[in-house]
Amino acid sequence: MKKKKVLVIAGGIVCIAIIAVTASFVFKKDRTDNDDKVDKVDKGNFEYVREKIQSDIVELKDGKYDNLIYNDFEISLDNVEGVYNIEIESDNSYLDRSFLENFAIMDEVIDKFFVEDFDKSYIAAHFNVLNDKQEEETVYIYYNDIETECVDEKYNKPETDWLFGNNTSEGGYMVQIMECLSAAWFSRGEMGDIGPFHDEIKKAYRYINCLRQSEDVEINLKDGTVMLSEMEQDVQDYLNNSFPLPVSGDISLGIAEVSILDNGDYQGVCFNVRRIYKGIPFEYGTVAQSSMYIDFTDRDSGMLIYAVSEYPDTMMSFGRLNGTVIETSEITEMLSLSDALDILSESIGDNSVYDVYGTELVYRNCEIPEERVNGLDDILVPKWKIITKNRNDDKYTIFYVDVVTGEITERFEPYYE
Repeated sequence: MKKKKVLVIAGGIVCIAIIAVTASFVFKKDRTDNDDKVDKVDKGNFEYVREKIQSDIVELKDGKYDNLIYNDFEISLDNVEGVYNIEIESDNSYLDRSFLENFAIMDEVIDKFFVEDFDKSYIAAHFNVLNDKQEEETVYIYYNDIETECVDEKYNKPETDWLFGNNTSEGGYMVQIMECLSAAWFSRGEMGDIGPFHDEIKKAYRYINCLRQSEDVEINLKDGTVMLSEMEQDVQDYLNNSFPLPVSGDISLGIAEVSILDNGDYQGVCFNVRRIYKGIPFEYGTVAQSSMYIDFTDRDSGMLIYAVSEYPDTMMSFGRLNGTVIETSEITEMLSLSDALDILSESIGDNSVYDVYGTELVYRNCEIPEERVNGLDDILVPKWKIITKNRNDDKYTIFYVDVVTGEITERFEPYYE
């Protein structure tokens, strides 16, 4: 067995740092005042809300609110099947398998991303085990020795182990994946040191319900120029047909945001990916987040980065996507978009004016109770998301209005426009 201490860049873990969860706060009005306002609203079922969504937008566009000003965007609920409170139960089946069984599954995922053959000998399995002195130490078993060395019972523990390797400095690949099939970070290294956390982000494009809200643009990739619209089609095809990780039933994946990266010689494109459940997208974490008011993003900030048009160069930050989705309750009465805008406008008051750049119906994470944290990946509730920019300070502010309670929370976010 080869034992060697190496510097492990815990890529998926570092990526997750950008999606650290912090608390949002209730905006301006207290809950008692908000309850009174919501009680006066005649809520409707989802069909009622869907039927009036376009007239709600027309009211906004025609100047119904002095402090909420429409800027050109599109919204549709045509693909939404229903509105629910949902939970996602963890898929912990990997705990019932041996490491070698999980290794075979991880290896299959790696092969699905890197369709070309490559030398995997630098990839190591990472374990924390007890040595002969009963002291815990970190052991790395390299790829070519895994099937012979990892038959030992000490490598079959009820915890998550992972594979890691990085030889991009030698023109190779970077690989990281955990037994539970999260923190997947794969890269061919074609963007060099350029990445979504660097200053090379030159432009970000907003998407509402996975539809780009801007004109088409030409991108100068390593293998030539291509239109963003063409890349969108290829990325969606990849997510639907070639995505290497398992995804829960009734869940699909779509584009949440696009960032253009530039290393001087050519450009790269970072597609931020979000989950969608029966037509309603999950709120996502974006590379452009700022300040302490960061939304619960958790597993919805996955990224596909392209240096050439044929295949993704880098895949990173994807968490566990394969849990079981449970509809804990259907929302039979909910606030329409117009109701949500009424509540928000009244809460803002006369001191500020916000330009509205988009609205969505989204599923947003709730904090999981401590006693349930081991069995659940997510608890999500539907919210109206309203993307705005404060004219007082030019700061982008994302408001969320609970579709049942009318509670308002917010976070701030810069966009590179």
